[in-house]
Amino acid sequence: VPCVSVGRWYSMNHHALCAVLQRLCEAMSVNRSVKTLDLPDNKLGDAGAICIAQLLMGGSKVTSLQLSHNEIGDEGMIALAEAIGQTKTLEKLSVYSNNITSVGCTALTAAVTANPNLKVVEFLPGNAAHTRDIKALARAVKQNRKFKIFHLFGKQCAG
Repeated sequence: VPCVSVGRWYSMNHHALCAVLQRLCEAMSVNRSVKTLDLPDNKLGDAGAICIAQLLMGGSKVTSLQLSHNEIGDEGMIALAEAIGQTKTLEKLSVYSNNITSVGCTALTAAVTANPNLKVVEFLPGNAAHTRDIKALARAVKQNRKFKIFHLFGKQCAG
């Protein structure tokens, strides 16, 4: 399975990082054989998450997306959630240890409900959503019988 795995771009300045990420997204929109996009610890922020969301909506075949430890906030999570709700290929999403609050968590909950192919969601630890919103996400996961694992407070829970 083709994989793009890049760690620790954060030493680049923000402008250079955005340019590299944009080129990666452009390349992946042409070469759709990449199934795994593994970008933890890169300080992508909302701008990077929005670029990844555009990639997902552009018909990529990504099945696994690892975006933990990237300083993604609600704006980026909302863009990702919109894309996740529309894509039919994504099966695993990791967004733990970002800056996502209840606003982003609520958007992710709607995406989980809309995408029955998503099988693994890793949201905690490290985001700042309210307990009630995390519970709503957990309920959405449970209602989707295709889910295999949901990481809650760093523990795996059977779906």
